Amino acid sequence: MSDVDFNITQIDLTHLTGETLTSEVAEQATRLTRQVFNLTQDVMLRVGYIKQTSESGVLLLNMHHIASDGWSMEVLLKEFFTLYHAYSEGLESGLAPLDIQYSDYAQWQRTYLAGGVLEKQLNYWEQQLADVPAEHSLPLDKARSNEKERKVAIVHGQLSAHIATQLQAVAKAHQLTPFMLLHGALSLLLARHSNSADIVIGTPVANRLQSETNPLIGFFANTLVLRTNTNHDTLSAYLSHIRQVHLDAQSNQDVPFEKLVERLNIPRSSLHGPLFQIVMTTNSDYGIHDDSSTQSFQLPHVELQTYQSDFIRAKYDLDIDMSLSDMGLGLTWEYDTSLFTHAHITQLNQHLCTLLSALSTLQAQPEYAIHSLPMLAQEEVHH
Repeated sequence: MSDVDFNITQIDLTHLTGETLTSEVAEQATRLTRQVFNLTQDVMLRVGYIKQTSESGVLLLNMHHIASDGWSMEVLLKEFFTLYHAYSEGLESGLAPLDIQYSDYAQWQRTYLAGGVLEKQLNYWEQQLADVPAEHSLPLDKARSNEKERKVAIVHGQLSAHIATQLQAVAKAHQLTPFMLLHGALSLLLARHSNSADIVIGTPVANRLQSETNPLIGFFANTLVLRTNTNHDTLSAYLSHIRQVHLDAQSNQDVPFEKLVERLNIPRSSLHGPLFQIVMTTNSDYGIHDDSSTQSFQLPHVELQTYQSDFIRAKYDLDIDMSLSDMGLGLTWEYDTSLFTHAHITQLNQHLCTLLSALSTLQAQPEYAIHSLPMLAQEEVHH
């Protein structure tokens, strides 16, 4: 018997129909999402089911970030589907026993960092982030405020499969990962718009370097601070700099972000986060899905679709997600509406698309003057 008191919150809305039902589902979903966790008593997982009709409803899984990360959400879903399949067929759990628990990892991390590793890596970050700007220089459309719940809006961009393929070829020619190349392009864009060559962007890393941690649910993720200098003359020199920034950051990624902020003695502000306020990510399933994922993420006699919630809380000024594949390059800009206008982010998206399109043609031009890359649309040039 488990000593954990775990219940599923059930909300019956079968007496409602039409727009009234849709509105109430959204309101209840937001309420359940915003419900505060008591970190000393609660289980860090909450489950709610909003019953819409006798045969349909919305299932909400809510995990606190202190015990979860993006990878963990994928693990949770995979285990849920595995267990559902097993129990619906009258079988025992289909989950393999875990080799270690999160507490084992936490103990290992504490022991590992207790040696000279932590100090060595902190010394690197002290040098790399010396005199780092307190906040980015990208012009804001509105003054910062102490609003507790800053809302997010989204702008999407898309480039063709042909451009995506060419960008991957450019990355390969300069011994970069596609993420490194995209980061270099974004840094150039921000440098031009902020009139500063010192660009700082944060990016999350899964931080699961040991295979034993792959099936675990817990907070492993860390944040790397990528500080670049865009003041280089040629494409090859600039991309070489970008590559080194990434390699050095990855070699020193064991330092927990909060330890880094503490060591650097960064002044804390209620108006913005420390070290960076702009984040870049890539869309990923974290590699935990196998070839049978399409089948395993289906349920017998159940039709599934993702529930889209309008409730998104801004954690950063800008969060730019880029998804590069043979199908094309997708861009998603999540921005804090208390700081930026839709027109401003749309312009940034258009400028980055123009810059990336031009960059995609430079595979055989390593000496190309990097600051000659076009960014403006023809109408803007004419204006």
